[in-house]
Amino acid sequence: SDSKYQLCKPFNELVGCTNKTQKGCMKCSEEMYLEKSECHNCTNKCKTCSSKETCLTCVDEYVLTDEHKCIHCGKVFEENTTELKRVFSVLQFLV
Repeated sequence: SDSKYQLCKPFNELVGCTNKTQKGCMKCSEEMYLEKSECHNCTNKCKTCSSKETCLTCVDEYVLTDEHKCIHCGKVFEENTTELKRVFSVLQFLV
């Protein structure tokens, strides 16, 4: 568990850390996550994350998917438009 993990590193080497203690980092800045008392970067376009591959919130103009990834709003619109066109063509066929 991270709470039992102790890090032996100078404070100035704890990059992205907003709460430094003798045991290492306790809290990270935005777009970073805590692992083994150190801060690491979230994946692309995550504003907050719980691990490298698990986004919790996204930066502006990006939305969170069910798989906890961030994709651009335009991409969501494209996918939904394609799906709506497919559904509409099926409905037209049924009428």
